[in-house]
Amino acid sequence: MAARALPKAGHVADFVLLALGAAARPGAILALIYAQMDFSAGLIRLNPPARTQNKKLRPNVRIPTLIAEHFASRQQPAHAPVVAFNGAHVKSLKTAWRRLR
Repeated sequence: MAARALPKAGHVADFVLLALGAAARPGAILALIYAQMDFSAGLIRLNPPARTQNKKLRPNVRIPTLIAEHFASRQQPAHAPVVAFNGAHVKSLKTAWRRLR
């Protein structure tokens, strides 16, 4: 059976898909923009160019095929957030997660 996103829960589904595929920290996933997703190289660059690397490592990770297909099909500008609600960055999933439960 194919998975489908719940109405008004697309950003939660995007977050869960990235969390499972990239195994990254929640803050890194929520701050991700399309410019950090290199589909031709098959990499997600979790550390944005302006951020200095610190103890909370944000490495480059391979994009699993399912994630690449899901996000590459979207026509988004490079500065657009990957996990977005109404076109804006999502800062927290607490309210959406509570409603989905």
